[in-house]
Amino acid sequence: MVYLVEQYGMRQMAAATLCNVFSGTSNAAPLLGAFVSDAYWGRFRTLTYASVTTFGMVVLTLTAAVPQLRPPVAEQSGQPLGPSGAHLAILFLSLGLLVLGAGGVRPCSLPFGVDQFDRSTEQGRRGLNSFFNWYYSISTAATVVAMTAVVYIQDSVSWPLGFGIPTALMLLAIILFFAGIRLYVFVPPDGSVFSGVLQALVAAFRKRKLRLPAPNDAVEQETLLYSNHARKSTVVTKLPLTLQFR
Repeated sequence: MVYLVEQYGMRQMAAATLCNVFSGTSNAAPLLGAFVSDAYWGRFRTLTYASVTTFGMVVLTLTAAVPQLRPPVAEQSGQPLGPSGAHLAILFLSLGLLVLGAGGVRPCSLPFGVDQFDRSTEQGRRGLNSFFNWYYSISTAATVVAMTAVVYIQDSVSWPLGFGIPTALMLLAIILFFAGIRLYVFVPPDGSVFSGVLQALVAAFRKRKLRLPAPNDAVEQETLLYSNHARKSTVVTKLPLTLQFR
């Protein structure tokens, strides 16, 4: 918001609208990314394609570092004259790449880490608990640093340096991510959860006239449903039949 007003000469209303659109699309993109990851690409491929986030950060940093990529400054007032179509195109390109990256990173980074642990063993469960603790602790610490130190550098020291720090860290993260490619456990896509929700709704509508099983038949019906139900995944979780949601 501050960058758009001070460096691009945008009006506050236009800058607020752009920030809201960027925030909304960034939060909605993971829904599409999760569907594509679960149904087609898998988590590793989705994270690989989501590395376009780095290019978005690079372009945004360039807009701060290269004066020609920003609106010119008026000689008398010292204020930017406002962005042209070309300036906005470059800005929208950087924000668009960030949205695409968010759509892949946010829904897949944590589940991909979970895939690396064998939850059927005690060692795997302990490792998974440690992973969750480190993941959320580092994420929270990074948010605090970003909202304090990095924002201070951007507004009071240098915008190119303020954007360059997270860009460099993103590049480092991607390098470390691909450095472990020979060590990872790759779980193939098993279909999207959204497809399962839709299938459940359709099945509930088609079977709306079926007679409910008697309480004594629950065990027998459970065995039949469990044995006849085929899944693509090798991980099968047995859910007991219950009359609670009749």
